[in-house]
Amino acid sequence: MTLKLANLPDALPYKIVTEDAFDGLVTDITQGSGILYYLSFKSTALSANNAGVSYYVKVSFTSSAITVGTSTPDLMFQITGSSSGTTVQIPIPGGLAYSALSLWIVDSNADNATTRTAQNSGAVSFAAITG
Repeated sequence: MTLKLANLPDALPYKIVTEDAFDGLVTDITQGSGILYYLSFKSTALSANNAGVSYYVKVSFTSSAITVGTSTPDLMFQITGSSSGTTVQIPIPGGLAYSALSLWIVDSNADNATTRTAQNSGAVSFAAITG
């Protein structure tokens, strides 16, 4: 995993965060508080027999420690894979404030879900725009 954070010039109060190999938990991705304006998730092609399998991206807005399988997310997105890949874009026009922005990816929408199994193992990347 190679999390990238781009601070734009001072005239623009935004940050762009990208991760090309999102496969577990990433915590406090902007290293502080801010406002989330946009999320994008892209999965590579899944094998044909795994097309239609869903994974769940969970998002937390607090600075408390995240424990995958125990922590309840503030937001959750179901993303269904396809044999040609899937891109989901989520604009948040008014923005959502956070004290720390953390994301994790699992196979189930249950709070106790802890893993992403082999049947759902296509690579996932994400991008976020924050202010």
